[in-house]
This record gives sequence, C-alpha cells and structure tokens, in this order.
Amino acid sequence: MGESIMQETFGMEVEEEQDHGNDILSRLPEEIRTGLTPEQILAIRQATQEDWGGHPVNIRLNIPLLFKRGYITMVAGICQRDPGRRQQDKEVHPLRTIGNILFVGGCAALIYLVVIAAILFYSSAIEF
Repeated sequence: MGESIMQETFGMEVEEEQDHGNDILSRLPEEIRTGLTPEQILAIRQATQEDWGGHPVNIRLNIPLLFKRGYITMVAGICQRDPGRRQQDKEVHPLRTIGNILFVGGCAALIYLVVIAAILFYSSAIEF
C-alpha cells in the first residue's frame, strides 16, 4: 500500500492499526502535509482515531454482490452521547430513507419466506 505519511515524511514507523489518520493526511495537499510537525500529525491521528472496540455487540460482514462487495456493520451498546450530538445524528442520518426501508423490507420478506418454508416442510405439505 506504500509508506505511511509518518514514515514518508519523518522516517517514523507506525503500526498499521495505529495509523488511523493516514487517510486524512494523504488527502491534504502536499505543501500543507510537508509543513506539519510530527506533533501535529500525531494530534491529527489521535483526533481521528475511532474506538469501536468497546461495544458489547460489534458485527461486521462483507457480502459479495454481483459486481462489487457490500458490507453491513452493526454495533450496539449503551449510548454515551450527549443529547445535542444525538439530535445532530438524527438530522444528518435520518432513519426513514428509501435504502433503509428497502433493507428492512427485504430482511422481513426473507424471514417470512424461511418461516413459511419451515411450516410447509414440517406440515408435510412439501415432500422430499
């Protein structure tokens, strides 16, 4: 994948899982990136680092589709965000979108099909 920004700019080794800010730094213009001090780069890394490991439920799936790969991520736990942040999330990421409605409808249809097939199989309506 190439050298990290820290190694490229300052010759500093950074482990892959600790290199969360590399994507943001790589999108900065070259003249700005080269003007950053090691302390500024480290501060950007720490500010952009996400800790998803503290959730009791942390499910991540990659799904092969026809021409691309899709993904599903579900995390759950006790909400620790303040009310202002929760309101901002509701505005930025509304629950009622076409994609969400189609996804929930598809999952419900799949569950119904499995249940109907099981009922038909166990009631001997379908013989194998």
